[in-house]
Amino acid sequence: MIRYIRKSFKRELSFGFLVTAILPLILTSGLLIETFKLKLEADDAKKVSAQTDEIGAAVQAQFEKFESVSGLLCEDEKLIALMKKQDFSDKNEIYVRLYVLTEGMRDEAQFDIYSDTGECVCSTGAGLVHEKLLPYWGILRTAATHPGKVVIRRREDENPRTLLRVAQSIRDEDGNPMGYVVIGLREEHFDKILNGLTGNLDGICILDEFWKIVYSTGDGEVTKIAQVLRYQLLLGEQLSTSYHNSSVSAGAIGSTGLTAVCLRPKTLAEGTIKTMYRVMFAMTLASMGLCIVVAIVMSRNLTRPAHQSHAEGTGGRSGYQDRDRPGG
Repeated sequence: MIRYIRKSFKRELSFGFLVTAILPLILTSGLLIETFKLKLEADDAKKVSAQTDEIGAAVQAQFEKFESVSGLLCEDEKLIALMKKQDFSDKNEIYVRLYVLTEGMRDEAQFDIYSDTGECVCSTGAGLVHEKLLPYWGILRTAATHPGKVVIRRREDENPRTLLRVAQSIRDEDGNPMGYVVIGLREEHFDKILNGLTGNLDGICILDEFWKIVYSTGDGEVTKIAQVLRYQLLLGEQLSTSYHNSSVSAGAIGSTGLTAVCLRPKTLAEGTIKTMYRVMFAMTLASMGLCIVVAIVMSRNLTRPAHQSHAEGTGGRSGYQDRDRPGG
């Protein structure tokens, strides 16, 4: 290759122009694009992480309010006395205590009082069918084995509206469960908690302690990435921070056992990066063509005097010889 180039001054000049002009263009453009890409990806990661923290803080604050209300209900002496009777033929007194202690929060969740057998005694949810919960399984069983603590579980029954439940056991002086406070959250409740926090996001997922989806917004992409993250977690792999043209962030929500997953569109999409590389490639081709043209012109300009001098010298001798010939 080098020998072939050295055989022609024009090729040497073209090669020199290409090396000095094209190589720096390619290296500089490629480095600039990649640096720009990494900087924007880092900024996107910070933004989506900050939004995940905001969502986690909002959900945590709401669940702290639920825990406070649940504690008031479970420690209310009048309610405890009513639950001791285990006679729920007249539920008005229990309704009164429930409505008084949940004042100002009834639009944030549904508050139910369950008996120790899993029957719904009263509820703030008007006109809803309240299913029976099994006391020896699920959230009531967990609440019974964790005295004084609030437990959180994803929907376990066939109720399509309730997404998540918070429960705490009501106990007598001997510590035996007499009933349960159950707080149910539906989609509209999560919408209210996250109101104003989803503007710049493609979607949000709230996952339970087993990383199963409790609540999600946006299109199906956020649901897909939540499933991908769950599989990665189970396999012990590093969690993804990017999915298609979006940045991904996952963060634990305080002590609730829940996890928030957020999807935010990247500032610089893959299609934009490809377009930038196409522009760089077109500029490279144009520069190559320009270098070749300039090399050809310069090689001609540099070699023309020598060729002309040589031609004139040869032509001059030929002319003199012609004129000196007999009969010339």
